[in-house]
Amino acid sequence: MYNLLFVDDEERVLEVIRGSISWENLNTHVVGWCNNAISALQILINERVDILITDIKMPVMDGLELVKKAKEMYPAVECIILSGYEEFKLAQSAIENGVRGYLLKPYRKEELEEKVRQCIRAIEKTYRVTSGLFQERQKSVELAYEKLIGVKIENTDRDYQVIRQ
Repeated sequence: MYNLLFVDDEERVLEVIRGSISWENLNTHVVGWCNNAISALQILINERVDILITDIKMPVMDGLELVKKAKEMYPAVECIILSGYEEFKLAQSAIENGVRGYLLKPYRKEELEEKVRQCIRAIEKTYRVTSGLFQERQKSVELAYEKLIGVKIENTDRDYQVIRQ
């Protein structure tokens, strides 16, 4: 299950989304429903978040700044921006910050569900690649270890250099 954090300063939006989407069917667990970025940061500190869905225009800290901070904490976090503003510069900035989706309000629940699915596919792909790299690295370490077992250590500088390599 993937941990999801939802942030929007409009309580009405939070209520509608909370009740209209079956998050379990999307293989997600909502770790927080926040009405500001500061509350969201507190959750990000205490919980691993895989997907961040945030409004773009909020008081104190906007959604783009929240995305930047979230990516500093969790570089692989997938982000979706919700916006009532059809401004090219906002969308461009969101894309530059690695946002997976930019939905304009009002959006259909199917659109949001599809963006969440896209995030999950991206997370799974990253996991497969990372897992493959880890397995390759592990095999290299095992091979190096097997070579080291065959080296008789006589505590000389030459032996030390062989082991270090």
